[in-house]
Amino acid sequence: RYCTQASYYLATSYYNINDTLHALAAYDHLTQIANNPYIEEAYTRCAILSYDIQQYDSARVYFQALQKIANSTEIINAARIGTLRCSNKLHEFSTTIDLAGQIIQDSQSDEDMQKEAHYTRAKAYLQQEQPMLATADLQYLASNLQNEMGAEAKYLLANIHFNAGDLTAAENEIMDLASKNTPHQFWLARSLVLLADINMKNGDDFQAKQYLLSLQNNYTSSEEINTLVEERLQLIQEREKERIVE
Repeated sequence: RYCTQASYYLATSYYNINDTLHALAAYDHLTQIANNPYIEEAYTRCAILSYDIQQYDSARVYFQALQKIANSTEIINAARIGTLRCSNKLHEFSTTIDLAGQIIQDSQSDEDMQKEAHYTRAKAYLQQEQPMLATADLQYLASNLQNEMGAEAKYLLANIHFNAGDLTAAENEIMDLASKNTPHQFWLARSLVLLADINMKNGDDFQAKQYLLSLQNNYTSSEEINTLVEERLQLIQEREKERIVE
């Protein structure tokens, strides 16, 4: 009894001084002591610490074990989301899709879990180059553009339409995003870059240039956006020179 208690105090002490590796080893030792009162906390700490140091295989094992021994729905759900995140980080996209589907279909999953599962499954489908299968999840998320996942989903829907050659549908998604006052300016800016791409595809370099110049003048928060804008302005400039030569 005292050894178990001492092991718990040791693990907690390592944890409190941010000595991750020693804390992880000490909590893992606790998971191997049957019927001890700290086992749920030990599995939780092991799972989170392993995940934080990017040991996703180990973290998944701990999360799966935690699911089996947890005493509350809250902890069980946290373990299920943890397992989903590990599979995604390991690029096991088929497994990720299956796990997300289980969470989505389970009535015990709360709203935040549902959103993360839809988001993770959509991104997994995109990684597998199955954009049309991602559409339903993205539409679910895009119903709330005040949420960052929703704003990104709206952009991704527009991008799927663009890549499929449906420029009108892509433009409609972007205009809808722009009209809804989303607070997530990165995804609005990314969508406006895509709108410039649509105009360029349609041969309207002048309108595309206006969108790009507006972004260049008014949005300076992201180096990624700045680079995308500069690349397209350079391309338009080259096309303008070619037309002059012709």
